[in-house]
Amino acid sequence: MLIFPLLTIAPAWLGLAGVAAGIDDRLLIAMAVGGALLCQVALERVMPYRRDWRERGARQAPADVAFLGLATLTGIALDVVAIAAVYQLAALLSQLCGGTLWPASWPLAAQVVLAVLVADLGHYWAHRALHDLPALWRYHQLHHRPDHLHALNFFRMHPVEIAVKTLANVVPLILFGAPHEVLAIWSIMSGVSAGSLNHANVAMRTGWLDGWLSTPALHRFHHSRSPSERGNLGNITMIYDRLFGTHRPPAGREVGTVGS
Repeated sequence: MLIFPLLTIAPAWLGLAGVAAGIDDRLLIAMAVGGALLCQVALERVMPYRRDWRERGARQAPADVAFLGLATLTGIALDVVAIAAVYQLAALLSQLCGGTLWPASWPLAAQVVLAVLVADLGHYWAHRALHDLPALWRYHQLHHRPDHLHALNFFRMHPVEIAVKTLANVVPLILFGAPHEVLAIWSIMSGVSAGSLNHANVAMRTGWLDGWLSTPALHRFHHSRSPSERGNLGNITMIYDRLFGTHRPPAGREVGTVGS
């Protein structure tokens, strides 16, 4: 039961160390998320959760790498246009309110926990909308189309979905005035534990963590074709799924067929 915590904590620790060393945020996020992805891909070769998924993933890897490139370009475009505008709005709000609303005096770890809770709330409702609203599901179904899971196919997302989730996650943090180091560490945690790791075809036990964190075991049920199994919409935590009734614990069950 140590694999999931190690694969989650190590990139976050790298983020903390990088922030302390003054490494550029974008470079730090790319290093941590990219390094974690390479580690997951390597583990998929030696300890797969399902061997048949490993072979399917190898055949579709070129397409998934292309989606990774598209996701990167979409993120850059959002950063240049939308996120830059949000920072301008945040500066205006700070002037009107006489300062930011963010508790910058808290210890860094406490600020990161708060960032996770705030961003997860936005992500939960954005993800739920992507499933419940036909106008958005038409874009999100691309992500659910594969009949297997592996680390790289996390990036199979339409630019519209990336925009919806990114803005729901990040905009509240920026408007509240979260400092750059908090945003960098949160970005690493989100990109790793709630991103490629949740899709990784790696055999790992998560046990009681399934009750509170978004784990691969839970996310496999999210990708199930069975409506009764689908749920687990949270990004990093399961707090809002538990509050709003969409938490679907494995409870010793094997997930049905995945795919849209």
